[in-house]
Amino acid sequence: PQNNFTNKEIGKIYYKIGDIYFEMKDYDKAVEYFSKSNKIADEIDNKKINVYALASLALAFTEKGDSEKALFYSNRTLKLARELDSPRWLDFSYFSFGSYYSLMGDFEMALDYYKRLLNNAQDSKNIGRISWAHGLVGDTYIKMDNNDMALKHYNHSLNLSIEINNQIYMADNYKDIGEIFYN
Repeated sequence: PQNNFTNKEIGKIYYKIGDIYFEMKDYDKAVEYFSKSNKIADEIDNKKINVYALASLALAFTEKGDSEKALFYSNRTLKLARELDSPRWLDFSYFSFGSYYSLMGDFEMALDYYKRLLNNAQDSKNIGRISWAHGLVGDTYIKMDNNDMALKHYNHSLNLSIEINNQIYMADNYKDIGEIFYN
């Protein structure tokens, strides 16, 4: 049977399959499908799919503990995001670097990148992105044993998530705030 999908659609499908494997913590399969997505994006010169695939490859390699490849793909993501000249795409890069440094235990560097993401999100005035970024900053402060700063950012995130009625973010924030008081 002949498939009626465009290469762009196939690239997106491969990305989504990779994302499912990532969520299932099958990072080898995730890398396989993110790489296929990235290859197609290169072939059709679709930089937006490239950014998604590259950032996801960086995260998958971070989770696999391959810091060299994680850093390689994080740098490629940042370079491409700057070419696209869009704060939204820079967020992917900052998230990628922040996650990399957090998993490597360098929380100061992780915090630096998550604060860059937060500043970008605030400039965009996208409440969902701002809430997400505050949560990431709060998570990092927890890892640094700074509960006061974590609580401040979780509360900001919670208030914003209530404002936009994002129940997933609200649940995460209630859980994170509760853990601070429980511990």
